[in-house]
Amino acid sequence: MGQRRFKAKVDGQEFEGTLSPNSSVSELDLRLAKTRLNFDSSASADAPVLGTYGMAYRGKTQKLELGGLTVLNPDILFSPYPECYTPNIKGTSESDGVEKPDCGLTPLSIGGNVMKKLRIYV
Repeated sequence: MGQRRFKAKVDGQEFEGTLSPNSSVSELDLRLAKTRLNFDSSASADAPVLGTYGMAYRGKTQKLELGGLTVLNPDILFSPYPECYTPNIKGTSESDGVEKPDCGLTPLSIGGNVMKKLRIYV
């Protein structure tokens, strides 16, 4: 059965996501943060932190919208996803015509830090 996928918006941009109750952090693919949210890692005042897939950056996001619920100033890491995951520009894991292995990732992973704010317990 696998994880249930859903649509979520980060600062007005829609991404496909999953709930990750075993993770303490929420993460968004760094490549999409750069292209869709105009994130510039070289201009980030914060030092990189260790994310699930390597060195990540604390995103300065203002709003996460998920199924009618809104979290203001969510703590989301912009993380470099592994090579087995290559998102399309729409922010979904749907095929964009390029054959690639599927490692089951979505562009956005909602971890325990945000789920607590939403009062979601799995």
